[in-house]
Amino acid sequence: MIARSKTVLSRFAFVVDIGRDLASCTTLEDLTDTLTQGLTQLFSRPIHWCTSQADAPADTPNDLWAESVHQHRDWWRWSITGPDGSTANLVLQHATLSEEERGVIESFADQAASLWSTFDNFHMLESLVANEMAATVGREEKIQMILDSMRDVLIVCDLAGALTEVRSDKAAAWFGAADVGQPIWETLFPYDPRRAALFEMGWLQLNEGWMPFDVCIDQLPSRMQTSEGRTLSLHYSPVRIKGESMAGVVVTAGDITALVQSERAEQEGRELVAIVQHMAKDAVACRAALSDLRHMVNDLEQATLPVAQRILHTLKGNCASLGLLRMAEVCHYQEDRLAEDTAFLPSVIREITGAWSTAEALVTPLMPSDDALNVSEGALDEVLSLMHTRQFDLAKRLMKTWRYPAIDVTFGQFTDGLNTRIASYGKSVKLCIVTNELHIPYQGAQGFFRSLAHVVRNAWFHGIETEEERRKTGKPASGVLSLSAEAVSGALQIDIFDDGAGIDWDAVSAKAQTMGLPHATHRERVAAVMAPGLTTRDFVNDIAGRGVGLDATRTAVHDIGGTVDITSERGVGTRWTFRIPLTQT
Repeated sequence: MIARSKTVLSRFAFVVDIGRDLASCTTLEDLTDTLTQGLTQLFSRPIHWCTSQADAPADTPNDLWAESVHQHRDWWRWSITGPDGSTANLVLQHATLSEEERGVIESFADQAASLWSTFDNFHMLESLVANEMAATVGREEKIQMILDSMRDVLIVCDLAGALTEVRSDKAAAWFGAADVGQPIWETLFPYDPRRAALFEMGWLQLNEGWMPFDVCIDQLPSRMQTSEGRTLSLHYSPVRIKGESMAGVVVTAGDITALVQSERAEQEGRELVAIVQHMAKDAVACRAALSDLRHMVNDLEQATLPVAQRILHTLKGNCASLGLLRMAEVCHYQEDRLAEDTAFLPSVIREITGAWSTAEALVTPLMPSDDALNVSEGALDEVLSLMHTRQFDLAKRLMKTWRYPAIDVTFGQFTDGLNTRIASYGKSVKLCIVTNELHIPYQGAQGFFRSLAHVVRNAWFHGIETEEERRKTGKPASGVLSLSAEAVSGALQIDIFDDGAGIDWDAVSAKAQTMGLPHATHRERVAAVMAPGLTTRDFVNDIAGRGVGLDATRTAVHDIGGTVDITSERGVGTRWTFRIPLTQT
């Protein structure tokens, strides 16, 4: 038997040990001796198994044996019915018991009756641990749920993260043999020192005790991958006794590999539907978008850190626009890793390259041939009109653009589902797109148009206020976001407008000053807004806030000889105006 320490966790171990002894019983005599001896040691009070009043201690009060009486003065009795209807009693003399202690003995009495019926009941350990743990931790729902399904692995740790003797048999099969006292993070992540170190940092907050348990647990992973490729869910619950301070943590791991595979299959199906929808709208635009993604991944392999951050941010947004959400999630996670430590760059590139290979293999079979063209009826009518008026050169130039995506389709790719995405932020937007049947004018301009997704995301994430904020300022609840394209004086002009809060130029100037950037004139402040690393946001999410996206747009417009200007007024809105040449030089 294990040492009978008075600590909470050792008490768990003692209960488990009694359960093992009971499970090995094959006769009623073994059951009687094991249960009475175990309970006597557990509660430091003599307890008796009595098949009749004659077996009871001589000073047992007669009133204790009345059918409805289970307590008389400081005496206690619990009845146990055998499989043949016979009755035995557990009698405890001269005792003052707490409600929890009574509950523990009642649990043992119930399980003794069950074991009496079948001595080969291998679920005895589960039931005993479940009842004792449920009483100890205050019968919290999560613990009870875990204990009710012992198919999962259960491990009890102390506050320092050291393993105790209390753990499921499956723990060794899933995580390997581990000694008492081994840190939980070394058990879960024996081949991943980085994740083990991150887990340790999150766990040690529990010891500090200045943050609530739930807040500390939120810093720990809820899922993990095993070396065999299984996906496990991880749950954490506190161990408490009689309302005292926390004494340990129950870590439960469940195999959710099948669930994750189902989720992936469902997500893959949604991605396929999204790609097909984009192809149906404009096969040229869809093919060009995927080609852009491929080039970005290739460029990433040789990129310096600043360029890699810019590519990664653009790649994330463009993948999300096309419906490749799993690839976008990988990009976001890798962005977080780079923000944490730039030394991860080689690993980040490998992960992105592998994820893109998987995504490309999914969509490539669906792509149309390279000679497919989608031309709108309006664009065709415009060419016919030019030819009718003998403006052959202009008609020829316009027809050449049919090789490239229609601008309205490109805009649609990063505005589709906009209101669904922003609803969780308490916002709604009325979208207006006017492109006059224009196509992207030449191949080199495609990257610039893709980069405009950053401007659109900033417009609705940074610019447009929540419905509640808009109502307070007298605005309609829904914001307005408009995108337009038109040919003006030999150039293609793109306008992106939102009627949101407008740019806080003072905040931009202040941030530019801290970064050592010029900010005295309007043009300098516009340049600062698009400078790498400049953001006025206090937090980052999967949409914006890193100060990377607009730098990608600035680079793209300059690469094709274009210009950009911003006009913005607080409380009124912001307009971005881009001008790019209509012909490639």
